[in-house]
Amino acid sequence: MSILDELIKKVESDYSAQELDFKIKKLGIGSHFSICILDNNYTGLCHSLLTISQMKKSKNDRIYEEIIAEVLKKHKIERVKDLNPLDLIRLSRSKNTFEKVLGISCLNAISQYLIMENEYDVHFDVGKIAGIEFDPAINVGLIGAITPIIRKFEGMGINRIILKENDENKIPKKVKNLIIAEDLHFVRDLDVLLITGSALANDSIDKILEISKNCNETVLIGPTAGCIPDPLFENGLTRIAGMQILDSERTFNVIMGGRGTRVFKKFGKKYFITHKL
Repeated sequence: MSILDELIKKVESDYSAQELDFKIKKLGIGSHFSICILDNNYTGLCHSLLTISQMKKSKNDRIYEEIIAEVLKKHKIERVKDLNPLDLIRLSRSKNTFEKVLGISCLNAISQYLIMENEYDVHFDVGKIAGIEFDPAINVGLIGAITPIIRKFEGMGINRIILKENDENKIPKKVKNLIIAEDLHFVRDLDVLLITGSALANDSIDKILEISKNCNETVLIGPTAGCIPDPLFENGLTRIAGMQILDSERTFNVIMGGRGTRVFKKFGKKYFITHKL
């Protein structure tokens, strides 16, 4: 069973055990993120799997509106609020990119409720990246480009910053000590590995966690890392660092306007959860 399947199973189990009955308030796909807002305003996000050029084309083709209409049609309903959240999270397994990110955004929305309303040891980030103290002498790796974090590492004077990013348009320019990796072999020699939440959506998380067992810290990070951490911790993750959305309506408007984290981050609060052995 894949880690994503384990996440779906765990969320389904907790949802049933706690006798939850959420409705979907809003559902949308923007150029950079998909978003699901529940009727209690807990919100889940999933980063787009498209390249920048694909994002522009899809936006022009208005495919985002069409895919949600198609999801409703498949379930023989007319309104988003009539869509069963458990049916939606099962789309996380879909081979259709757009269905998949909608499914994961709903998975994360329910997860946000489970994290914040249950006994997870949540620490709200006050400046440190995932709550980690970084020594400049270490080797840090990222799978997926998060430019603000890479710039912070540069400012810290980190010895080596190694990045694996498939979309060259997302790679920041002129960063001291930044090395671009062609494959994932570099992971075995790292002290700290940061993995963007997109690894859940592109089905690479299983392989990454399998080869990163020698890292002192392995962290899933970013707005897409809004899921419950249990199955990830069981497979080697040491921390998860996500974002609790505090103003769901404004975040929805930002995402549907084609903008991303740099704009909606002011409507959320970063947090991290550490795996306790």
